[in-house]
Amino acid sequence: MEIGINANNTLYFHDGVNTFTSSLSIQNNVWSHGAFCSPGNGQVSIFIGGALAFSGTCETHWTYTSNWMVGRWAGGTQYNYQGYLRELRITKG
Repeated sequence: MEIGINANNTLYFHDGVNTFTSSLSIQNNVWSHGAFCSPGNGQVSIFIGGALAFSGTCETHWTYTSNWMVGRWAGGTQYNYQGYLRELRITKG
């Protein structure tokens, strides 16, 4: 599972098979709020600034047994996040 910001400054989610990309971009040098949500029924939503930027269906069951990484790509260092991350919240329920 991968959540990040691509070269077009759009928030994306990759479930190991499919990549879901938001329709709204995040501005450089401006505080932004992005959220990824899933109620657990296969539905996936991405919000930027409270506005729905993507909604779709994920076919992969999410089981994660490796270490979590924030601001870093597991495949190398060329995609490390170059900015500030103020708050991160992961919840179930």
